[in-house]
Amino acid sequence: SHRHKFFKLVELFLKSPKLPSYMLAAFAKRLCRICLKADPGVITWSLALVFNMIKRNPQIECLVNRIPKDGGALAFLDMKAFGKDPYLEDEPDMAKCKAMESCLWEMKTLSNHYSPKVVTIARNFTDENAPKLPIEMTPYLNDSYSSLYATELAYRKNQKPPIRYQPQNGLTVVGDDLCDFYKGVLAPAPQNDNNATTAALNA
Repeated sequence: SHRHKFFKLVELFLKSPKLPSYMLAAFAKRLCRICLKADPGVITWSLALVFNMIKRNPQIECLVNRIPKDGGALAFLDMKAFGKDPYLEDEPDMAKCKAMESCLWEMKTLSNHYSPKVVTIARNFTDENAPKLPIEMTPYLNDSYSSLYATELAYRKNQKPPIRYQPQNGLTVVGDDLCDFYKGVLAPAPQNDNNATTAALNA
């Protein structure tokens, strides 16, 4: 498909060792920013591409482990150590968008994504057990919302059900803090006395 051809060409062009650092950083930052709005199939491929770019080009590793200007500890994907993000998203000139001064804080947001596959790739950027070399991109070319949904659904079907199940008789659970709190606040519900009601109707 056209999507596959486009992805392969982008990956091929960004493999060039002659690309300047500011251009690589601009592509990485723009891809991560797009991932905040894209569907899971695009996110998985984009994150894998950015991961490979960083592994092949150590000069842009500052995007994931930058030392603050005050000389503090490494700030892994944390813009709080630097204040406002200096990246200019609307700047068309890659040399002026200030991507090299920013960091990939978007990874922290994507590490809490609803798709488990997206979460796995996003956490590779800070995981010590992550691959040390560029990863294979081919498996991510066919990712789509439908395929990721089907994979997750099949995984959940294969999970074993709980061995024990305790049915609930109400909205709260005995021993729950909320239940114990309202137990002393709310008045107990009136108990219906069937005998007293019957006697009152017969009187």
